[in-house]
Amino acid sequence: PRSVQRALAVLDEAGRVEWFGHGRARRWIVRSVPGFPTGLLLPAPLPMR
Repeated sequence: PRSVQRALAVLDEAGRVEWFGHGRARRWIVRSVPGFPTGLLLPAPLPMR
């Protein structure tokens, strides 16, 4: 919805998110938090069988 797009535009102007892609393929990601290792946010790999 447009309300989500508007909110993301406000966050982009504030420097809190960034985007890549164009049109419907645009994806948004949160910018890195200084001093916080992003590796902690990644799930552990699934065990191989």
